[in-house]
Amino acid sequence: MCDFETATLPDVGALVTAEGRAALNRLHEAVNAAIAAGGSPEATIETLRGPFATFLAQDGWLPEPCRVPIPGKAASYALLRSQDPEYVLFSMVLPAGESTKVHNHLAWGLIGLWQGTQFEVQYRRMDDGSNPEYAELQETERRRLERGEITRLLPPVDDIHIITTLSDTPSISIHLLGNDLGKIRRQLFYPDERRAETFISGYDNVGGIAGADAAGVGARR
Repeated sequence: MCDFETATLPDVGALVTAEGRAALNRLHEAVNAAIAAGGSPEATIETLRGPFATFLAQDGWLPEPCRVPIPGKAASYALLRSQDPEYVLFSMVLPAGESTKVHNHLAWGLIGLWQGTQFEVQYRRMDDGSNPEYAELQETERRRLERGEITRLLPPVDDIHIITTLSDTPSISIHLLGNDLGKIRRQLFYPDERRAETFISGYDNVGGIAGADAAGVGARR
């Protein structure tokens, strides 16, 4: 299993407080244990929901540089990237009044709102996904999200959504996902056009592919 020093990004670890580093370490240990238990993705999510909620409520672990909005896009800042087991913890900063595009994640996960207020619309894919440029989506739920609320991701059903920041300040959501989201090929969706688009999102604080319009803003479709 992956150790904490390997999973912690050096530039992030150097910026957190001692209390924050301890909080990150406890979450890392909880994720390792939950995955090692070998349960289903749903069981893993439920096992981690409590530790994740506790983590969100603590202070000192989210450095100021990982809270900075980037005009015209949803900024993503990786905090922990583990290879064995594979998972990622990152912050997504969405400017006030902006929306992501409709997008998927292709992994189990938990998303907790750390700052601001958001509006989420969830979708379910109705086609079989065999055509990479086509997708038929059905809206399943709309809800307002306040600080501390947690959304679960559980493909293939609970995996596609669009987020809008309702607050006057940027919203910040913390993503805990069972893949390294920034490096995989996944999809943006345009429901009215029944169209899908493959992309790789990257992270805005990691070299290589980054800032590739991951859940890029300005597409309220």
